[in-house]
Amino acid sequence: MNGFTNEANEAEFVKFIPVVLKDPNSKYEDAPGLKVKIENVKAVLSHFDEKWKVINDELYITKRLALDKELVYNYTLKANDEEFINHIKDFNLQQGSNRQ
Repeated sequence: MNGFTNEANEAEFVKFIPVVLKDPNSKYEDAPGLKVKIENVKAVLSHFDEKWKVINDELYITKRLALDKELVYNYTLKANDEEFINHIKDFNLQQGSNRQ
């Protein structure tokens, strides 16, 4: 992709749709019915410095990220991993106390 396309995809936001891998030999698939805590997804995205926003109580991510199904799949897994979410929260608390 050229730089212009990357910039356009970074500026455009699309609705977040969880992604699954049904079979290791198949492609990643959108799973709009998969239950994922939006607060967890926001925490994961923020942890990895991804841009996101909430519009009408729905989470939106950059089109660039949405096109990377493997990365969205990994973020979906992390958002459903309570141990990882607790790790992020602990990390953020430590970072906050270090800034004072």
